[in-house]
Amino acid sequence: MEKSSPVNIIVITQNVIVDSLAMIADQLDLQLTTVIVSTQHLFPFERDKIDEAFRNVEYREFAELLTDREMEKCDIDAFEGFHVNVLAYYAEIKQRKNQLIVDKINEQYHPAGKYLVCSDLGVDKDVWINNGYKEFAAEYYYTREESSQKDVPTQKSIVSAVKGMLANKKAWSKKPIYSAKIDGKKYVFFGEMPRIEYRLHGDFTLDQKENKRYFIDFYSSHLLKKTLPRKNVVRFSTLHESVRWQFPSVGSYPLYIAQDGYLPPNYSSRYLYFVPKNVTYYAWDKLGMELFENQHLNVELIPIRKKLYMPEPAFHSHIKKVLIVASGAGDWTALKNRSDDDRLVELFGEIAKQFPDVQFVFRCHPTWIHPEHQGVNSINRVIEYYRSLGIDNIRTSENIPVSSVNNFRFSYSRNSLEEDLRDTDVVFGEHSVSMIDAAFKQIPFASVNVTGRRDFFCGMTDLGFPHCESIQEVADFLNNISNVALQERYLDAVKEYNKMTDEE
Repeated sequence: MEKSSPVNIIVITQNVIVDSLAMIADQLDLQLTTVIVSTQHLFPFERDKIDEAFRNVEYREFAELLTDREMEKCDIDAFEGFHVNVLAYYAEIKQRKNQLIVDKINEQYHPAGKYLVCSDLGVDKDVWINNGYKEFAAEYYYTREESSQKDVPTQKSIVSAVKGMLANKKAWSKKPIYSAKIDGKKYVFFGEMPRIEYRLHGDFTLDQKENKRYFIDFYSSHLLKKTLPRKNVVRFSTLHESVRWQFPSVGSYPLYIAQDGYLPPNYSSRYLYFVPKNVTYYAWDKLGMELFENQHLNVELIPIRKKLYMPEPAFHSHIKKVLIVASGAGDWTALKNRSDDDRLVELFGEIAKQFPDVQFVFRCHPTWIHPEHQGVNSINRVIEYYRSLGIDNIRTSENIPVSSVNNFRFSYSRNSLEEDLRDTDVVFGEHSVSMIDAAFKQIPFASVNVTGRRDFFCGMTDLGFPHCESIQEVADFLNNISNVALQERYLDAVKEYNKMTDEE
């Protein structure tokens, strides 16, 4: 299409109920092509509904409009400004990314009608309105009150937050704090432990005395600007659990924040910088240290870490069950797009058609349903897509932990993953730690990235583990699982992983 041809532009996310888009059709000149610009990848059954309401439709995704380098630049340039907190940094990343999308659309099209239907899940409302887009209300799966993450907290708001926390002392006293005595030191952990406990030595148990001590330290840090010294005490939390706490940010209160998942060494987001100066990061192995070192952050190996070694995998000549473990997306980096996992969902729908005798189970990440991540309807639409295929050998996992908008968690029991791994012969995913967990159970894995952008599992790929970037490469891996050369390469990668685990 030549740029001189006028078009209608409609901006949506997966939060809109697709059927309701028909409500806007009578406001458009349907003789023109309608370009649907979305943060998600629309599945065929969703496109069919849109095609019924509009005549000539073209589909574009945020992810395909920008290059890897342009997305990285959003992360890096956004960090150069002043930000009072990490949410303000995320908001600026999103603002820069959306402006680039608008610029790309203007380069490629001549918008005659500009319609903003959604202002969530990766869409920055102000950017589109400032570029002449008209808001149009459709029907949504989730609505929330208007709020801005760009607002700078005043000193009064900070004081109010402190008073609010102290006023709810009873609720805070029930927050879990665990401790264990190891080698003459007391290790105190703040939060739930399922994402990290299996990688630690020591018998951690709930410690109510530490809840009281937490409040003493909190009061002291705000009233005296220091806390009472404690010898041989190590306080730590994890990246996911630490966001639920308000830790003293004084030098007399050293704090460690531990890795609790696979960390891509090539992440461009600077979110790890948004911690108090009294924080040092913990990693569970040398591979985990790479991201921190690449961004010049203080990091140490967890002193009580367990060295988990991969056993030799059990290669099955006849594959019966394949598990796909999804990651997730949000606005913490421009490099992650909501459409990335959609592409993975669709790829394995096509793979399932090629392997009718294999059962495929797609495990959506439990955090998908958060209204700031994939969206409250994200898992439901995957279920609907697989049903629309008319085949019976692919489905979503029935073991995904139950979560809700009002009771949202970042840490879950590992039992649900254990259930999905039961009887599984091969695991695929983009960059999930669940693939590594599968390997500990002798299940071979391969990473899959069909985004056309950087491999976030590069740390493992560089060790020699298999990596796929197309339907054909996934099919070849499944067809050649019994190939001696493939198995030998995989075993070499396992040896490299175990060698890395031993590094201090």
